[in-house]
Amino acid sequence: MKDRRFPFYPLIAAAFPVVSVYSSNLAYVPVEQLWRPLFVTVGATAILWAALSLVLRSVHRGAAAAMVLVLCFFANGFVEVDLLPSSPYSTYVWGAVTLLLTGLAAWKLTATKVLNVLALAVAAVALVNIGYRLGKASYLASRPAPGKVTATRQGPKPDVFYIVLDGHGRTDSVKRAIGYDDSWFVQALRKRGFYVADESHSNYAQTELSLASSLNLDFIPNLLPKIKPSDISREPLGSVLDHNEAARRFRAEGYRFVSVTTGFPPVRLAGADLHLGDGSGRTMVETALLSMTPLRHDTGIVRSQYDTRRKQLLSAFDDLRALAAPTEAPRFVVAHILAPHPPFVFGPKGESVRIGGLYSFMDGSDFLTNVGTAEQYRRGYAGQAEFIEKKVLEAVDAIVAGKQSGPRPIIVIQGDHGSKIGLDQNSLARTDLNEVFPILNAYLVPDEVRKALRPKITPVNSFRTILRELFGEDLPSLRDRSWYSTFPLPYDLTDVTDRLRP
Repeated sequence: MKDRRFPFYPLIAAAFPVVSVYSSNLAYVPVEQLWRPLFVTVGATAILWAALSLVLRSVHRGAAAAMVLVLCFFANGFVEVDLLPSSPYSTYVWGAVTLLLTGLAAWKLTATKVLNVLALAVAAVALVNIGYRLGKASYLASRPAPGKVTATRQGPKPDVFYIVLDGHGRTDSVKRAIGYDDSWFVQALRKRGFYVADESHSNYAQTELSLASSLNLDFIPNLLPKIKPSDISREPLGSVLDHNEAARRFRAEGYRFVSVTTGFPPVRLAGADLHLGDGSGRTMVETALLSMTPLRHDTGIVRSQYDTRRKQLLSAFDDLRALAAPTEAPRFVVAHILAPHPPFVFGPKGESVRIGGLYSFMDGSDFLTNVGTAEQYRRGYAGQAEFIEKKVLEAVDAIVAGKQSGPRPIIVIQGDHGSKIGLDQNSLARTDLNEVFPILNAYLVPDEVRKALRPKITPVNSFRTILRELFGEDLPSLRDRSWYSTFPLPYDLTDVTDRLRP
């Protein structure tokens, strides 16, 4: 008897890898990254299904063959990396298996009703999981309404630039762990009038935690009181970053909030009045999907990822120089530069490089396990740091030169954590705390603010000090403390302050 049921299961099968990758990375990937790869995979599968149906003269056989081909296509990475990692013939073996399974499915797999129901059940489980986790993240991010802030200072106000160099460690720490001496850069900053806090540490060892704390002038447990140590969602951190306390207070003083980002999804700064940077490269979801398929070997695709990363970083510095132009209203500019953090794409002179075998944002033990060697990390970090430091000085000079009248701009240049070659993402005991936490922390500020700075100041006190001394706000400094947490459990915090050397 002819089956009259419409076999829609290939389209759900095509969507499953995309939804699965998003669900696994829900903690740090915005939902906007879901739509483009979903459209491409489902659309391509529909075309494949139509073509196979014509060849096989059956929409049902075409559906079965298309489903198997798509699932085998996305299983390629698992087979080559996990199942047959040392075999030079893994691609050919899996290709033969794929053809065999596709043929069997086309001639034998005709239970349309069962496959439709199974596909719907799998989709329902994935969507319920995503909905639950998004709802929980929204609840955890909820906070009491902040108090009203009113302007306290009349007259011209300085532009404020907060330039975060992701993973930029302190000179002594980087020299010891990486073998790169950037004392020339620190001296160049001091020559330009910067105060460099040469005993500074980050408050946290992960970007989202560190920036959420520094931009909200407080520690994470106080910012997110509903969070438990067992919680894993990072979405609440994105929420407090998007609508941060520093921006709110600067806005009350008449400032515009401007963000400059470089393609790291957890740092979206969506609450800014003006967004710059980021570029239009592949998202983290798309990169993860490509790594699951045979396209991971396509040198053109891999090269384009590195090219996009270079363009994003260079674009951010172009944006900073453009922001040097005077405007009517003062600006609070937050620039998150994802460097010298991996992926390493620049050599010391700005030349294109490719370090390691996988394009990835991984650092610390994850880099050493999945991407490259310790020597590659050191070489990549040193080269990228040197080039980025040169670009920072160019941006600083442009920002200062652009202000021809009124107060000189305030510029804070800060690492969110150290170089992290000594970080174990899963173990405090195996982590070199005195490499992970020491950071670059430099301030170009008016004299009244400079007098309040000290060598051990940590990021949580950066804007407390600036806002207090500049506008007279009631923001006493907090005790400078540092916490470690593993990557899987970001809120399970261990105080390591007393284990850190000056």
